Amino acid sequence: MRIIYSITGQGRQHQGWVFLLAFFWTATLHGRQSGAATDNLPVLKQVEQIRRLTRDEANRGYPVQLQAVVTYYTAAGPRLLPLEFYSSAQPDMFIQDSTAGIWVHVPPGGPTAIPGQLIEIEGITEEPDFGQQITRARWKVVGQAPMPAAHRPSFDRMAATAEDAQWVEVDGIVRAVEEQSGFHLLVVAVNGGWLRAVIPETDQALPEGLTDAEVRIRGVGGALFNQKNQLIGVLLYVPSLKELHVTQPARADPFAGAAQPLSSLQQFTPEGVYGHRIHVRGAVSFQRPGSFLYISDGTTGLRVETNQSIALRAGDVVDVLGFPHLSKFRPVLDDATVRLIDHGPPPTPIVVPGRQLLEGEYDSALVTIEVRLLEKSLVPRRQTLMLQTDGLIVNASMEAAKPDRALFSLRDGSRIRVTGICVVEKDENGRNQSFELLFEKAGDIATIQKPPWWTLQHALQAVGIMMLLVVAAAAWVLVLKRRVKQASSQLREANRDLTRLSNLDGLTGIANRRMFDQTLEIEWNRARLIGTHLSLVLVDIDHFKQLNDAAGHQMGDQCLKLIAAELERTAKRTTDFVARFGGEEFVLILPGADPLQAAQLAESARLGVERLGIRYCNQLAGASVTISLGIASAIGDLFPTAEALVGAADGALYVAKHQGRNRAVSHPGPGWDPLLESCFSPPAPDRSSV
Repeated sequence: MRIIYSITGQGRQHQGWVFLLAFFWTATLHGRQSGAATDNLPVLKQVEQIRRLTRDEANRGYPVQLQAVVTYYTAAGPRLLPLEFYSSAQPDMFIQDSTAGIWVHVPPGGPTAIPGQLIEIEGITEEPDFGQQITRARWKVVGQAPMPAAHRPSFDRMAATAEDAQWVEVDGIVRAVEEQSGFHLLVVAVNGGWLRAVIPETDQALPEGLTDAEVRIRGVGGALFNQKNQLIGVLLYVPSLKELHVTQPARADPFAGAAQPLSSLQQFTPEGVYGHRIHVRGAVSFQRPGSFLYISDGTTGLRVETNQSIALRAGDVVDVLGFPHLSKFRPVLDDATVRLIDHGPPPTPIVVPGRQLLEGEYDSALVTIEVRLLEKSLVPRRQTLMLQTDGLIVNASMEAAKPDRALFSLRDGSRIRVTGICVVEKDENGRNQSFELLFEKAGDIATIQKPPWWTLQHALQAVGIMMLLVVAAAAWVLVLKRRVKQASSQLREANRDLTRLSNLDGLTGIANRRMFDQTLEIEWNRARLIGTHLSLVLVDIDHFKQLNDAAGHQMGDQCLKLIAAELERTAKRTTDFVARFGGEEFVLILPGADPLQAAQLAESARLGVERLGIRYCNQLAGASVTISLGIASAIGDLFPTAEALVGAADGALYVAKHQGRNRAVSHPGPGWDPLLESCFSPPAPDRSSV
C-alpha cells in the first residue's frame, strides 16, 4: 500500500478539467526534461527486470513497455493507520505478467482499470519509497485474461517483503471482520502470524459467520510500511469476494459446546497465533469496558481482551469466545466475544500474604492483602498507591477521569486492606519480579488502622500556636478575629484552586513541572530503596520556534497537544509517567525500565511523532515535525542524585540535537561529557524540513 501524508481536504474545490490540464502539462514538461536522461537506457519488457533494479537504478527512469493483467485496482485505498494527518486518496493498482507483479503509480483522478483486464502499458521506473514501481503510466486495454496462477508462500516470506505485489493464495482462520467505508477488512491468522485482507465493497454481501471460519483467499501481497520504508504489517489485496472461499465454516453456535476449564489454558503453548477460538465460562471479577476484563472459575483467573462495551457487574457469569495466546508469559484471550449468562453475587477475594503473590499462583486472580500506605499519586486517568507489605513495595492503581475524593482522605502511614486483581510482572526469562494490584473504585480500599495523630511535630506545632494566640490576644484580639476570619476564607478558596490546578499543565492536560519534580523524587527514592532501574527520557520538539514563527502560536499549541497525546500513548505501563518539562520540552519517567527498554520506548515515541505527519496550512511539502530525545538510566548509586539523572538526560538530549535531531541518544554513564562526545561524533545531516 502506498501512503500519502498531507493535510486532508486541501484542494478539493478545484474543478476536474483544471486538474487534468495541470496533470498532462506537468507530465509533458517532465517528459521533455527527463527525455535526454532515458534516451540511452534500454526498454524493459518484463516486470522481473524492473524488480531486479537497485533503488538508484530504478530512479534513473528506465522506459517500460510490457503486457500484463490487472490484478487489483481501487480509486482510493482504505485508512489503515491511525494518523492525525492521513490521506487515503491514492489509487491502488497492481499488475502482473508471466514473470512477476508490480505496483503502478496512478495519480488521484487518473485513469481507472478493472481487475482481469489485459493491458499494454508504458511508463518509466522509480522507487520513491518502499519498492520499485511504474510511474507516468499510460495503457490501453487489449482484452481479458485469467488471474495468474497463485502460489502459496510462507508467512515469513510475505513478512520479508519477498511477495510484495505478487498474486498469492493463503489459508487461515478469520480472527475479526471490520467494516470501513468502501472496504471489508478481514484479520486472518495464518501459520506464523496474521495479516489483513482488504476487499472492496460490492453489491455482494460477505458470507455469514466468517469469524473463526477457515478460509482460502487469493490476492495481491502487500505491505503496510512507515516513513522509514520499514514493513509494519502484511496486507492481502483481494480484488473481489469471488477470491474468498470458506473451506471450513465456523460453528453455527460456537457457544453450544461445553466450556473449557480456565486451568487448562495454563498448559496452552501456541505456535504463533494460528488456531480456533475456545469457549470458557467464569464469573467477572474486574472489568474495564471496551478494553479488557478478568474472569474466574473460583480457582483460576484469566484476562480477556475485547472491544465490546457490554455493561457487566462483579459476579456476573459470562460465556467467552476468544483466541488464546501468551502475553507476558500468561494466557490471554484476544478478540473475544462475551455473553452474559446470569447475575451472581460478587466474587469472594482470596486473602493472601503479600509475599505469596510473587509465587505466581494468584496471577489474574482477585485477592485481598493488608499493607501499609506509603504514598499516593493521584493524577488524572491513573491514580496509584505505593504500598509496603512483607518487605515488598507494591503498586495498586485505578483508572479514573479525575482524582477520587475518597482516596485523598487516606493518610500516609495508615494500615489498609486492598482488594484487586493481582498482575505478576515477569522478566525476560519468565521469572516473577514484582506484582501490581488493579482495583476498580475507592470502595476496594478499607482502612484498618490510622496512623497516630499526636506526634512530637504536632505537639510542637500546638505549643507554638498557643503562644502566638496568647501574645496576639493581649493587644489585638478584635483585629485578629476579623483578619483570621478573612484570611481563612481566602486560604480555603486558594487551596481549592491550587489543588485543582497545580498538578496539571493547562495546555496539554498532562502533568506539569511541579508534579514531575514530586514524582521524580518519589520514584528516585523507591528505585534506590528496592534496587531497580529508573530511566528518564527528555524530549524536545525540533525547531519549534520556527514552527511558531511560521504558523502562529495557535498551531504551535495544537502541535504540543498532539505530541503530548502521542507520548502518553507510547508510555503504556501503569507506572510510566509523562509531564511537560517546560516550553516545547516533555519528560518521561520510566520506573523499572533498564537502558535497553528505555531506548526502545524512546525510539517508539520518536517514530510515533514522526508518523503523526504534522503539517501546517502554509507549510510547503517536506518532512514532518520531529523530536529529539535524551535518555539516562540509573540503578543503585550510578548517579548521586535525581538532579544528576536529569542532567545526564539533558546531556544526551544535547548530543541528539547536535548530531542532527530526530533521534534518541542514551547517556552511557557517569564521566561522559556531551561536549567531548560532540567532538568525536560528527553531526548527522538534519532530516527535518523545519
